[in-house]
Amino acid sequence: MNPHPERKAVDAQTMISNLINTGFNQRDFISRMSRDHRTLQAGFTRLCLAWLERAAEQYKDGDYDLRNEEECKNAYLMVKSLYQF
Repeated sequence: MNPHPERKAVDAQTMISNLINTGFNQRDFISRMSRDHRTLQAGFTRLCLAWLERAAEQYKDGDYDLRNEEECKNAYLMVKSLYQF
């Protein structure tokens, strides 16, 4: 039986936060993702783009602080150039 979709989202967010917090080889991760099934690569790209869109919204709304200001600003500039946000 598959977990509820909301539970999967919580589990994925927790796992990603733990990876980032404890450190991992990002270059190796990206290399492995680039060799994954093409459909999974497309899904991962959509996930990353959705995150950039959310971070851009945070910048636009002033919903950031010194810890993530630069990342939100960069996301805003990237999304703006893609979509004329």
